[in-house]
Amino acid sequence: RIMTRAFRLNLTALSCLALIVGVYLILQALEAAVVKRRSEIAVLRSLGTPPRLIQFGWLAEALSLGVIGSLGGVALGFLGAQFAVRAVAASINVHYYSNTARAASLDPAECLIAVLAGIGASCLAGWLPARDAARTPPAQVLQRGMKADGVKLLDHPLIGAAFIIAGVILYFQPPLELEGNVRFPLAGYLAAACWVVGASMLAGTFFPPLARAMNAVGGSRPVIRYAASQLTKPTGRHRLTVAGLIIAISMAAGMNILIHSFETTIRSWIGYVVKADLFVAAQGIQNASSQNRLSPETWKALAADPDVEAVDIGQAHRVMIDGERAYLMGARYEQAGQRRDIVWVNAPAGGVANLLKDESQESFTERFKKTVGDTLVAPTPSGDRRLTIVGVFADYSSERGYLVVRREYLVEWFDDEHAINLAAYLKPGVDPETVRRRWAAANPGIGVRTNARLREEVLTIFRQTFSITYALKGIGVAVAVTGLALALIGLMLERRRELTTLKALGMSRVEIARATAVEGMGIAIVGCVGGLALSLALGRLLIFVINKQSFGWTLAFQVPVGQLAALGGLILLTSAGVAYAAGYWGANLPADKEE
Repeated sequence: RIMTRAFRLNLTALSCLALIVGVYLILQALEAAVVKRRSEIAVLRSLGTPPRLIQFGWLAEALSLGVIGSLGGVALGFLGAQFAVRAVAASINVHYYSNTARAASLDPAECLIAVLAGIGASCLAGWLPARDAARTPPAQVLQRGMKADGVKLLDHPLIGAAFIIAGVILYFQPPLELEGNVRFPLAGYLAAACWVVGASMLAGTFFPPLARAMNAVGGSRPVIRYAASQLTKPTGRHRLTVAGLIIAISMAAGMNILIHSFETTIRSWIGYVVKADLFVAAQGIQNASSQNRLSPETWKALAADPDVEAVDIGQAHRVMIDGERAYLMGARYEQAGQRRDIVWVNAPAGGVANLLKDESQESFTERFKKTVGDTLVAPTPSGDRRLTIVGVFADYSSERGYLVVRREYLVEWFDDEHAINLAAYLKPGVDPETVRRRWAAANPGIGVRTNARLREEVLTIFRQTFSITYALKGIGVAVAVTGLALALIGLMLERRRELTTLKALGMSRVEIARATAVEGMGIAIVGCVGGLALSLALGRLLIFVINKQSFGWTLAFQVPVGQLAALGGLILLTSAGVAYAAGYWGANLPADKEE
């Protein structure tokens, strides 16, 4: 169950990235609350309330939000898990191990950890607005129309560059070895966190160039000129908002790159290895670890069918290598060279036909830290067998990995001809579906699939496995866009007197809304460009570091250009709509009254 444990660790880490987006949202919400309730803070300060007590009050509010939100998140997560369990049950049964779970259970310890993490994140996010509220002198607070720079945390581009460099160093570090031979790519996730923080701090430097470009293109229009003036000297709220967008977009786009690369690789791999017309296995078999087998009488009868031109017989036996469970599998190399292509990571000298010893699957060599030329000892009933790895091939059917030897060797060593599967190549002109129905009717204890059906099932299981990631991506993007709305509302509250002046000069409510929409689009453009650029780095990190260290699989790096363009377009359109609504609302705020 190594793969399920690694998959769970990866989902937990991805959830933590989503939590970071939530931290930005809480920070923005509390900052907006500080702006809106500035008069209340001023009255309290004027009455002699110490700054420490005001800060404590805001932290108490953040704590309350954390408690309510965390408890609500656990409840919603439990409900969502019910759907997730049903969605991925089939892929767990096929890829990992047989189970009968049909509903998610609630673990008190995990719930406690989730609640504490949420409360901690909320308090962390509330600390900066609380400090900002407590440090503002009463005279300044009572001054109407003043602008506050907001959180200065992200206004440090040099520190951001240092985080990027630290991420590059972590990129090349080995994984953390856990109990049960589970490898956790801790350095990979720390690299992702460093890059996210670094990009968040660097993003603010792009606002002034964007403002100059806006003035160069449409500076003669008051709406664009006003929006550009707000981005020329971005406040902490601008930086905070774009940081949230960058994190959400990079997480969503990075996962898109990983899934697209994985699916492209799987499709290519299936095209190489799934070439037989029919695939036969015993009913109930899940993978190489299953105890169900085809008897020699059964598979030999199928192989002797007059409609069959050739067959590949798959055999496997569990062995202990270096104290860990592994599998020896048998293959007919002369047939494999003719019928089944092999995706080589390290091809053997002389090709498949000249293989005399053995080869290993890629995740085996990653797991056992072996490579071409290394030797190992495999215990068998007829004695220990010393094997030399002469080639490494890519395979995505097992996370444990296996060694492949000539099938006749395996029969001799284990004195057993039972097969785990059979791949049949039919004679030209024979209909696979007709043969499938005939074999299934004559052998109720076996499962027979056609080539097309097997390919379809593999891709369906693949999509089910990654279905949960789409929810994480959607939540992250929704939270980031909500943060944009909160930031613009806070900015509108700060600009009440300024907006009143604009209206007095003849600017209509619609024009103010348009200016705010342009400003929001500017923030979204920086967020999209930064997020998509960061997603390319995160995509490579996920594929070549995190995925490789977790599962031992090499994937082809593929960028889904169309999907990323659609994601960027959706973010820009949504941001424009949200910003317009915030501007339309803010244009109606009176200068002498809080709303």
